[in-house]
Amino acid sequence: MLTKEQLRGVKPTRGTVAVSVPGWPDSVLLRYPSYGEWQRVVALNMSVGGGEPPPETIVQTIGVCLANPDGTRMLTDSEALELLMQDAASVVFLYKECCRTVLKVDGKIEEAEKN
Repeated sequence: MLTKEQLRGVKPTRGTVAVSVPGWPDSVLLRYPSYGEWQRVVALNMSVGGGEPPPETIVQTIGVCLANPDGTRMLTDSEALELLMQDAASVVFLYKECCRTVLKVDGKIEEAEKN
């Protein structure tokens, strides 16, 4: 059985997912967020009461998921806001890929978008 010290030392074992974003010159990596990060972005996305989340929520969601080659988070929350200046179609595509692949909330997000 794991001890408390061993449990604290457990590192994430899931890798990253490569995604080719239309209009971008190369693919990006998406990481599986920690449980705390996942809860935060799901709560942000579900708190909109139906409809599309605000742009800041969309880019913060992407920011949690974008990964460096070593699997660590690429952007801070403030750096993720720079994605607001990117092409809208690319940002929306990447947001949906985050929800579908590493966040695994595509059904919940799509359900909220229908309302």
